[in-house]
Amino acid sequence: MKQYFLPIKGLSLGRKSFNYKIGNTFFEQFENSEIKQAKVDLILNVNKQSSFIALEFNLKGEILVQCDRCLDDFFFPVENKLSVFIKNGQEHDEQTEEMIILSENEHEFNIAPYIFEFINLSLPIKKVHGKDNNGNSLCNKEMLKKLSDYSTEKESKTDPRWDNLKNFI
Repeated sequence: MKQYFLPIKGLSLGRKSFNYKIGNTFFEQFENSEIKQAKVDLILNVNKQSSFIALEFNLKGEILVQCDRCLDDFFFPVENKLSVFIKNGQEHDEQTEEMIILSENEHEFNIAPYIFEFINLSLPIKKVHGKDNNGNSLCNKEMLKKLSDYSTEKESKTDPRWDNLKNFI
């Protein structure tokens, strides 16, 4: 994970770009990561000024996720652009999600946790297969049929304890 340490003290003023390929081995480094397979390209634009450093993370790729509807795995496209600002201070502090204070004796900054967080934030809460060109769902047809049969069966059954209450109407 050394390639994800940005040398803060060695950067000259101005703009620079760094390219990263984020794959399966990256996510193996994080305990309890739900992401097991990924192909994400990251372009990190760094703009160092005299009083701060602006980091712009541009993510684009795909991540293997489980469909919330049919439970099949599929590659979900992700794309995100997020920024972080780094300033020097007395001690390390994360004032906000976008503003980080580094102590004066820190010479490098680990961007790996931010990459991990930004990729996870790129995923929607509900992950389902898309639709084909005809507007049909790409979900597993067998699983959708089982779910439909189960919900129809459950709706047709009534609880016998409540049947006597229908006589009061």
